[in-house]
Amino acid sequence: MLDYRESWKAIAARILGLAKAADIYIQASKVNTDDSQGISKKVIQPHSIQIAEDIIQFQSRFNDVLPQPIRNTIQRFHEELEPAIKYDGKRDVVAVKTNLAILLSLEAEISYHLSDIEETAHRLTERAFGHLQRLLLVDDDYRDKWEKAFRKGETACERLGAVHLLHHGIYAFKAHAEKGWTDLIMGEPINQSNPLIRSSDALVLSEWKVVNHDGDLEKKAAQAQGQLQLYSEGTLLGIELRSYQYVILVSEKPLPQLEDVIVDRIVTIRHINLCVRQQVPSKTATRVRKKSDK
Repeated sequence: MLDYRESWKAIAARILGLAKAADIYIQASKVNTDDSQGISKKVIQPHSIQIAEDIIQFQSRFNDVLPQPIRNTIQRFHEELEPAIKYDGKRDVVAVKTNLAILLSLEAEISYHLSDIEETAHRLTERAFGHLQRLLLVDDDYRDKWEKAFRKGETACERLGAVHLLHHGIYAFKAHAEKGWTDLIMGEPINQSNPLIRSSDALVLSEWKVVNHDGDLEKKAAQAQGQLQLYSEGTLLGIELRSYQYVILVSEKPLPQLEDVIVDRIVTIRHINLCVRQQVPSKTATRVRKKSDK
């Protein structure tokens, strides 16, 4: 399934390509105003109209999953600007300038919304994990639940973690060699028509590992990174966080911090350590450290 972001990239590339061609035409018209070959009417104008139609088809195809700001932008384009592109009463150069100004403006606005969505999803995810880490520090009851999950194993941890992320609007899933995209809680292949998925702010690919000893850290992280790669062959709806993926390492005591891993200069794999028995440093210990620093 081609997601809406990949589909929009194709439309945006076509707009930018047409803009380059139109710029050459406009510059040439300053020297020779005679368009004897009919480049405007035979080439540029038909392409402009076709792109406008592609944009409306894009909205129709992905309307159920498009974020509201993008739907609003395309609807405004359809009602107010598309007629201006199809109007053939303009002079050639004026028509080219008008149409390209409309298309380039639309491309910039939608591309901005797509970029903003990705960054918002990243911030929500980071905040959700930060909240989880602090709950483990200050909430004894919550920490007890995680200690029990730790003893049960990775499946229990990923289920409990997925519920927490869902509270923040994040639907966490994992890649499975046989089942494909898998729900962390149900353990079943994801149904993309599920209202819970469609109502989420973002979908996040994650891999959860229980680390019993520091010596297992590198091995577990490498296993998780390999499992994340199972996702590389597909996309899910278009609302998943594509530029960040997460390896969550659950341990009893704090683990050494692993650096992020950049894959193909596109995806950043973040390593999150959830320590189920970490304690908040006491005020006395804090004062001692400050005194010794002096």
